[in-house]
Amino acid sequence: MSEIEFRRAMVGDVEAVLRVMAQAFGRAPGAEKYERDKERITRETDAHWVLVRAGEIVGAAHVRREEIQVGQAVVAKADVGEVCIAPSCQGEGLGTALMKMVVGQLKADGYPLSRLGGYRRFYERFGWVPFPRGYIDFALRGLTSRGGFTDPVSYLDRPEEDARGVRRTSGCGGVRGALRGV
Repeated sequence: MSEIEFRRAMVGDVEAVLRVMAQAFGRAPGAEKYERDKERITRETDAHWVLVRAGEIVGAAHVRREEIQVGQAVVAKADVGEVCIAPSCQGEGLGTALMKMVVGQLKADGYPLSRLGGYRRFYERFGWVPFPRGYIDFALRGLTSRGGFTDPVSYLDRPEEDARGVRRTSGCGGVRGALRGV
């Protein structure tokens, strides 16, 4: 594998990133997914990372910051998606190189958690683990803190808090893919 560069995408990279994605995912110009990709790459250029070899973009990944509110705490989470390598360069280890660089960047950026939808067998090699579809219902019993007791139902069912707060039964509605602690 010749010398490669990993960097954040710039405005001048939009067409090249779109070309690589379209080729890798078989999305024809004018198709709904192609147009969606074009709009997102244009709008969120700096949320894309590119793999450059010999001055040409040969791979890309989209990394968007999300936040999860758990009670009073907010946890930053990276959503990783649209990971792709140009078909003419596949089978050369560039996908593995790209994912290792993405994981390194997530660590450098301080993300404690990331989510990714994709091919499980490939991404498990980089530390992602399957996450159940649907929602997770956490059974809470008495909470203790410094010797005190808090009833979780009265603590969590507080209508005065905004809708982003944790509730007695909360859903992740449609979460799919895999999670990775970084």
